[in-house]
Amino acid sequence: MLALIIKTLHKKACLLARGGNVAPAIDSLRQWAGKAGCFDCDAVHKDQDFDPIRADPAFVAFMAEMGCAPPAEPPEPQAA
Repeated sequence: MLALIIKTLHKKACLLARGGNVAPAIDSLRQWAGKAGCFDCDAVHKDQDFDPIRADPAFVAFMAEMGCAPPAEPPEPQAA
């Protein structure tokens, strides 16, 4: 049952983020981390559902608070 709650909180955060609802998405991520017992930085960094809020200062601050390093910038294309 706990696994279902954890999955549901993550999905809720994803849906909220896709809609641009930063504060509620962060709240759901906090709940997700609390139930899971840890915060999975890689999962959030890799999940495209968070792209709409990824640059929001509140989301950036939250990720830092959770101990997540900023995602690596993709390498710039080399000129031929």
